[in-house]
Amino acid sequence: MTDEFIADKEVSDTLKLEASIATPRQDKLVREVAVNINNEIIHQYGSYIPQETIVKVGGVEERILITNTETFEQFHYEWDKITTDRSRLYYPEVTATVFTNGQVMAFEDPTKAWQRLSKETQVDAISRFGSEAEARGVVAFTAIADFLCHEVVHQYQDENLPKFFKELGAYFYQRQIATALHFSFLIFDLDEARIQYYNSLLNRFGEDVHKIFFGSLLDSKRRTEILSSVTKDDINELFPEGMGL
Repeated sequence: MTDEFIADKEVSDTLKLEASIATPRQDKLVREVAVNINNEIIHQYGSYIPQETIVKVGGVEERILITNTETFEQFHYEWDKITTDRSRLYYPEVTATVFTNGQVMAFEDPTKAWQRLSKETQVDAISRFGSEAEARGVVAFTAIADFLCHEVVHQYQDENLPKFFKELGAYFYQRQIATALHFSFLIFDLDEARIQYYNSLLNRFGEDVHKIFFGSLLDSKRRTEILSSVTKDDINELFPEGMGL
């Protein structure tokens, strides 16, 4: 967890009034999904999560903003000024993020997920769901539910970890939570490789990998051993040119 402030409901509601594109019905659905995700994370991994972190993350369903592409990109720069290099803050494939400043989760318009699917996948979805409109709706919900898993996981991470490890863990736990809740999920380039790599760390180092991610491993030597096992070549292969970091 971060020591930065966590946005309360008033701050989140103000952001929604200014920038949200979600309807009240959509907002309610997304908050319900976030509650289920949060509960599942605690159910599966609560023994590795410090109690103080669980308390701080409470109310995560209120810190969600769904907005358009222009505003989403602007928030990267204005709300969470991690660097002065604006070009590194936004990549076309980044459709969701959690801001260090405030722990607000922002999502680009989930209807745009349809455009990222291959023509073959679009045709298959239309065939399965009966119409393009229905297929687009299912894909949009799948995108927001799947990305919510990823971003809620980020709320629980140890912020002192290297960025690559936080992302590897988020991809892994995202898939575990989505599967447990019977959500469909979208598969993008390198997702599977990142998940399998993190799983290989678990196979090699056991539950200490969970403890590192969630901030409960107290053995500094063990922490160094696990983190240093990830080579620069591994990182470059999993996050080419910093993509996804």
